[in-house]
Amino acid sequence: TFVREPGQRFDPSSLDYLILGRVVEALSGQRYSAHVSEHVLAPAGMQPLRSLAGTARGERLVDGHSYLFGRPLATRAQVFADGMVPATHISTSAVDLGGFLSLLLDQGRVEGQPLLSTASVEALMPGDGDHTDNGPVDGVAGRWKPVRGAEEPAWYREGVSPGFHAVVALVPQQDLGIVILANRAGGPGPSAALALLSGVVDHAAGQSPRPYFPWERVLHIALFGLVVASILRT
Repeated sequence: TFVREPGQRFDPSSLDYLILGRVVEALSGQRYSAHVSEHVLAPAGMQPLRSLAGTARGERLVDGHSYLFGRPLATRAQVFADGMVPATHISTSAVDLGGFLSLLLDQGRVEGQPLLSTASVEALMPGDGDHTDNGPVDGVAGRWKPVRGAEEPAWYREGVSPGFHAVVALVPQQDLGIVILANRAGGPGPSAALALLSGVVDHAAGQSPRPYFPWERVLHIALFGLVVASILRT
């Protein structure tokens, strides 16, 4: 039984990308990481794809963190699966992500040479009627999200894996790309990484950054109080 009729709404899931990764491997005869490195990253001037598992084994991965009642806990014991690479377990650098954003800002060109069509780049960015104040409208799949409250149009995408949070954003009118890499998970409530992104976008537009209220800390304290109260009641 379907939750809704196919094609009515876009609901992203890591499972979608795992399936697509297997399709790429079946059609190309290559491992997903090798195929993407050769046909996507290398032409864009980016380093070959690295899995979090491979990076961790090479001792080049900093500790990620999650939170227990507001206390950061290192996730160095976390096991990263190579099979999750198509979804989120990917290791890269701010430099390579900056190169990716430059590719989009330059309408799909690398050092003046076309790599992507202008239509392909425009297809990633939301159109005028594609978003409302409550987020993407139904049927808009895979496009970037607007940075809410920004004085100038700004778009972002984010990814979260155990202990890590990555955000990339574009401010086209400023010809600006923004990369935020955090060795902490997103956590409950409004994300600190996205709050930082909003502040950077405001600063780039010459505006005073909006104050950040630590909702995550409040939620952690409230949850801790609830647990303590439950134990005392018992």
